[in-house]
Amino acid sequence: MSEYDVTVTVTESSAVTVVVSDVVQEVFKKDTFVGDNSTVNFTTNFAIRSNSDFVYVDGVLQEVGVDYTVDSDKLGVTFTTAPKTGRKVLVCYVSN
Repeated sequence: MSEYDVTVTVTESSAVTVVVSDVVQEVFKKDTFVGDNSTVNFTTNFAIRSNSDFVYVDGVLQEVGVDYTVDSDKLGVTFTTAPKTGRKVLVCYVSN
């Protein structure tokens, strides 16, 4: 196993930049939503690249396949249970 220095930069725009040992750089998109206790489908602004998604509800990382799935068209996520009213949903991903 290798060790890497990782730098994560979050901006006010819809981007998160991740630099790993100055070798790999990916710009993550981020879309934010607010739960309403009934909505389970959240549409992202761009297509989600396979295995690049991180989804948080009120800062708690959700587990793909358990708490949510990426839609087949890669343009959003579907929760197994709707996030509670007022809960912040953050979807971070690399776009195709």
